[in-house]
Amino acid sequence: MESENEGIKIINIFLSKLSFTRNTDNVVVNSSETMDFDIKVRDEEKGDLLFIYLNVVAKSSKESEIQFKCEVEYTGHYQIIGEDKPHYYQDFIDISAPAMIYPYVREEIALITLKSIGRSLMLKPFNFISFANQVKEKKEKYSVSPKK
Repeated sequence: MESENEGIKIINIFLSKLSFTRNTDNVVVNSSETMDFDIKVRDEEKGDLLFIYLNVVAKSSKESEIQFKCEVEYTGHYQIIGEDKPHYYQDFIDISAPAMIYPYVREEIALITLKSIGRSLMLKPFNFISFANQVKEKKEKYSVSPKK
């Protein structure tokens, strides 16, 4: 059973990367454009500190020409409390922490696109449970077992 002196404490969530480029000739986001999104989650441990990086790239293309590309990365900074990692540690890394960070990324992309193309691009809610399961399946599918 977990005591009050064990767990994960949120220290900070902050913007760690921001990039925006656009086609200056003509940017009109409409139904004939293709929107692509790429979401990546990575983690890094430094002693009792845990950093979760959520990177989202949103790209709009029309006839294979990029209209705009926006890359936003937020970092969650956490502290692991106690001698041992809590039983939910891996779920926290794969699901809970990215879900906490995602609203910050959504807001940043909405503001940047509003200011740059005149229309706010609001990312839809994202299912990090399903995403974590897909990543886990890919890792299992492509993992190589040692030769005997």
